[in-house]
Amino acid sequence: MSSPPTNNATVTIADDDTPTPTTPTVTISATDPNASKPGSDTGTFAVSRTGATSGALTVNYSVGGTATNGTDYTMLSGSVVIPDGQPSANIRITARNDTTPEPPETVVVRLIDGTGYTVGSPPNNSAQVTINDDNDAGEALTINGINPTSGLLTGGTFVVIAGKGFEAGATMKIGGISGSVISATNTQIRAITGRASVSGFSDVLVTNPGGQSAVLSNGFNYESSPSYYFAQIAAGGRFRTTFIYVNVNVSAQPVSCTTFFYANSGDLLDLVVDGLSSSMLLRTIPVGGTVRIQTDANPSAPVVTGWARADCSGPIKASALFRDYPRGVAAGEASVIAMTRGATSFVTFADQLTGVAYANPSIEAAEITFTANDLNGVLVGQKPMRLDPNAHGSDNVGHLLGVGNFKGSLRISSSVPIISLSLNYEAAPVFSALSPGEEEPNQ
Repeated sequence: MSSPPTNNATVTIADDDTPTPTTPTVTISATDPNASKPGSDTGTFAVSRTGATSGALTVNYSVGGTATNGTDYTMLSGSVVIPDGQPSANIRITARNDTTPEPPETVVVRLIDGTGYTVGSPPNNSAQVTINDDNDAGEALTINGINPTSGLLTGGTFVVIAGKGFEAGATMKIGGISGSVISATNTQIRAITGRASVSGFSDVLVTNPGGQSAVLSNGFNYESSPSYYFAQIAAGGRFRTTFIYVNVNVSAQPVSCTTFFYANSGDLLDLVVDGLSSSMLLRTIPVGGTVRIQTDANPSAPVVTGWARADCSGPIKASALFRDYPRGVAAGEASVIAMTRGATSFVTFADQLTGVAYANPSIEAAEITFTANDLNGVLVGQKPMRLDPNAHGSDNVGHLLGVGNFKGSLRISSSVPIISLSLNYEAAPVFSALSPGEEEPNQ
């Protein structure tokens, strides 16, 4: 006898409810609460959201304060977009310059309601930036100092002028000789001195585009005693470097030269010369005489590289001789004339084997760009690099730029004057010097 059917059944209820996304809360803060005219110093608001960062979010705001939107600073639109994947976005306050002295003015940004967000509670719903006027009464264009305070008559010295009231487009003269201005902000001018003919202390003159000028009396000393720069040292292992100084007898006086050796890092470098290790050497060159400073042979030592500077009491002819001893016998050599000033641009023949060395004798880090073109002028490779003060580097062009076989040119551009040399290795192991091709600053 079969069992009677049951009256029970199981029903499964599927839940198709999806979690309701949490509405983000937006807040605002002044991450840089100060701005100044003429706009070189900007202020910044940061608008932030809580929770997930997927999707762009448009946040509305109102603008108030004592400064006038679109007149005292660049117009604000009333909304800012926080990009997809980002937790915040900035609102930048760029002050507009004028010639009327004004007291400090404020910009107040207050978040207002919009779609897809909730405005945070006070005080996180508003923030303030203060615009300071660099044309305040009693504050004229002034020069407080210059660094360094001396440089060679030949020019090419990188200087930083400190003060207040400088404007974009300002010009600079030292002793009536125009220099090349690299950049100008309200408080700083970066420039390169021009070539002068008279040594001694000279006035530093800065003139704004509107004609306002300031003078630092006797602020800079043009020196007749020259310095000589060598962009490469290679010593130890299979290499030796020789520095050669000739007293050309212009002043009929002995000339004293102190040579400083620098490592790749910019620190002083000890070299072994005549059995003694030292990072600086003083030599006196008799009238019409010659001095040779040669690193000792040391095949078992690791190769060290760097650069050198010789400060001399008078003019000389200076050069460096590089020799390669792959099996204890000289197989290649090249002589390079010393540089007497840095440059911001170099151009020379190059292929992938060309050796290039570079050093930064300036007081500020150099932003350098290496650019290689083939024989038809087509770009082969390019590389930017930052080089700290006194630092040095050297490499083959192919390895430096990550390029294969090519023939053409190498251009080196720098934000501040540097020194450089190039060596041709087309017939390796024999090598020869190429002209570094230095150009006038900012040419």
